[in-house]
Amino acid sequence: MTGRISVRDSPTGQVTRGPLAAFSLEIGGIITVQEMVTSERNLLIEVIAANSHDLTEITRELGNLDLTIHSSQIVTNTYRQPFNYLEDSQSQSEADEGDSPDYVREPDT
Repeated sequence: MTGRISVRDSPTGQVTRGPLAAFSLEIGGIITVQEMVTSERNLLIEVIAANSHDLTEITRELGNLDLTIHSSQIVTNTYRQPFNYLEDSQSQSEADEGDSPDYVREPDT
């Protein structure tokens, strides 16, 4: 496979998951770690890997941190919408008139 593989893992960290989140960012290929307010699947980790071998190595290193990975999803497309409703005094319908779509499609990885 050529190109990059973008994956989102949903692991469970221990109750003190803050340090685990910081340590996981030290693993090459991990670009984002989010802490969730749940007892299981309480971290969301975004990984970019060049190939399946690299992805396997990243998964192994996460396991070394005592993270249990419950699921992994390969990301094909990402769409984002800027959040500026609190700063903008216009209603959203007024702001949308004549504008292009509010979402941005990020390039495939």
